[in-house]
Parts: sequence; structure tokens; C-alpha cells
Amino acid sequence: MSGKRGWIWLIPIALVVTFVLAIGITWQQKTGVQTRLTSDSRSALAAVGLADGKISFDGRDASLSDFPADQIDRAAAVVRGVAGVRVVTIKKSPAKSDQDDRASTSNTPAATGNQPTGPSPSSPASSGPSLNNVKEALQLDINQQLMAAPITFEPNTAELTDEGEQAVQQLAKLLSAASQTTKFEVGGHVAKTTGPEAGALTLSRERARTVATLLSNSGIESKRITAKGYGDTQPNPEGDDRRVEITVR
Repeated sequence: MSGKRGWIWLIPIALVVTFVLAIGITWQQKTGVQTRLTSDSRSALAAVGLADGKISFDGRDASLSDFPADQIDRAAAVVRGVAGVRVVTIKKSPAKSDQDDRASTSNTPAATGNQPTGPSPSSPASSGPSLNNVKEALQLDINQQLMAAPITFEPNTAELTDEGEQAVQQLAKLLSAASQTTKFEVGGHVAKTTGPEAGALTLSRERARTVATLLSNSGIESKRITAKGYGDTQPNPEGDDRRVEITVR
């Protein structure tokens, strides 16, 4: 009897060891995810020329800070498009905020009876980016993402591969961050074949419609999306002729 009681004290120790090991494995998994997402996000930001800010992760949730004010929304859209990212939060740096407040105060003339209270006639009406610049930046982001993860189909069909479906869903995150007035054209293309031209045109149109439908199901209003098939009339000199392109309109 005494022999059986002798090992009972080992049970609490075994439970504690198991608990500690479970915590360690969970922490390692979380750290590995954070490291990968941080690396992938920094690469995506660098690819579009947005490497001036800071990014950190808590699990799959990203926090952005210290990006220029005119770039922070674009940076957030790029990070949202990284596979595995769940939430993107923009944090304003207190130090930068204080500096901006001081700059604003120092550049504001003291009010006197001889000074106008309205803006200076030489001041521009808006310091924000032009519509063309916003469009070009979004198009660049779309092109970069399509290069990294192209939309692919099963051979000779309009059925997306698993990778192609994931690529469309990631693009939907990027497009949803754009202005609600922005419209997109989904263009389908196929490779040159010996078959009839009408068949190539039909397949390219079906592929474009497949992608447009998935984007719509992912939250992009269908009235903002136009699907168009180009057949084999526009070969791609730098890549695969069998492709889907998305153009900002």
C-alpha cells in the first residue's frame, strides 16, 4: 500500500509539466505566425514603396504607426491584403501628434484686427492626393498583388483553382478599402489556340464573370464591377497569357 501511495505525489508535477509545455507550444506557434506575417507585410509594403512606418502583430492582428499621413490608408490596405492578416489597426504616435500640434500652432499667425480670419488666397484648396494619384496607387497595389498571387483556373475551364480562389478573396480585401465610388473592370484572357476565336472569347468572358461573381460575393457591390472577355487578342509579353486582370476605372 505504501508503494502505491509513493507515486501519487508525482501526479501534480506531471500536470504542471503538461500545462507548461502546452503554454510553450502555444506561444511558439503564435510567435511563428507573428514573425511570418510581419515579414510578409513588410515585403508587401516595400514592394509599393511604403517602408517608412512601423508594423507590429499580436497574433494575426496588425498595428501600423509612424507612416506619413497621406500614406497610412494605403499602407493599411496593403497589409489587409496579406494572406493570414485578420485586423489592421492604425495607431497615431503621441510624439508625432504633439509635434504636429506644435507645428500647427507655430505656423498660425496671431489674430489681430488687421488680419483676415479666412484662409490665405495663396493657400491651395486641398493638400490631399489627386484623384489620378489615388487611382494609380490602387492600380499599382492590385498589379503587385496579382504578380505575387495570380488568379489561376483549372485547364480549359472557368473553374478557379484553390489558389486562384484564395487570390480573388485577398484582392477583395484590397478593393473593399477603396472609395465606394471606384469601379473595376475584370478582364479575362486566354492563350493562343488553334481552335475557333469565338471559343477563346467565350472562355475568357466566363473566367472574368467567375472572378466578378466571387468579388461580389466577398462584399464588392456588383454595380461597381464589369466583367469583360478579351479572348486571345492581348498576349502578355512578360507573363502568362491565361490570366485575369483587374483595372481601376
